[in-house]
Amino acid sequence: MKSLITKKIGMTSTIASDGVLQAVTILAVEPHYILSHKTSEKDGYNAIKVGSMQAKQLGKSLTGQAKSVKFLPKIIKEFKVEELTEELNVGSSYSADVFSVGDQVKAT
Repeated sequence: MKSLITKKIGMTSTIASDGVLQAVTILAVEPHYILSHKTSEKDGYNAIKVGSMQAKQLGKSLTGQAKSVKFLPKIIKEFKVEELTEELNVGSSYSADVFSVGDQVKAT
């Protein structure tokens, strides 16, 4: 699973070995916590609900979604996955270490 919730810090540029100037976006990544699963048997598709960025307080509906994890996420997103593996257990966390150098990233 290669999906992250990030915060844009800024923009800069780098110079490649052949002298070409390349624009670069700087992103901050905080730990992500898996809050719940969606399964193809129950919901028609496989997905995980992920929370990130610590919040000071949440409304009742968001607090209920984060009940399984001792963490109040500021942002909650759902990411579709092909299959639910053991590493995607509710309550587990992950960070930017799921990416390797050279991985393609789609950002919106």
